[in-house]
Amino acid sequence: MERAVSLAGPLSPAERKSIEAILAERKGEDEKVRLLKREIADLAPNDWLAQLQLGVQSFYDHKSQATILYLNNAIKLNPSAAEAYNYLGYVLAQQGQYDDGIKAVRKFVELKPLEPNSYDSLGEVLLLAGRYDQAESAFARSAEMAPDNWMSWIGVAYAR
Repeated sequence: MERAVSLAGPLSPAERKSIEAILAERKGEDEKVRLLKREIADLAPNDWLAQLQLGVQSFYDHKSQATILYLNNAIKLNPSAAEAYNYLGYVLAQQGQYDDGIKAVRKFVELKPLEPNSYDSLGEVLLLAGRYDQAESAFARSAEMAPDNWMSWIGVAYAR
């Protein structure tokens, strides 16, 4: 990885920072990763993936408004950015914006209909919204698609 950093000279500044962020992540340098992801998003405001990555980082840092901002940027730049809808659904639901959160995760399901996680995520957001019957159906669909995904089975039990 250090070699990749040393060979990154001809790359764009955002690409060089991306390599540095991967290296920092592998070294467990969390704060450096956060700073680099912010720099990357600033250097590449039209790069949907950079916006998505900073949105996801903000989600895990519990920075709701930043999460919403960067994920919406990613979606604006790439309306097919499925993961952005997934994280956006969670953060909106956590903020009490259940209808918008459900709408976002339904878009994730629409974009990834063969992905069990999309239904599991929908179940979780529906559960947060208190829509237990719908949550149970979503969890059951996930469990049907991936019977070894025990978290979906737990979701079914919680929804009941």
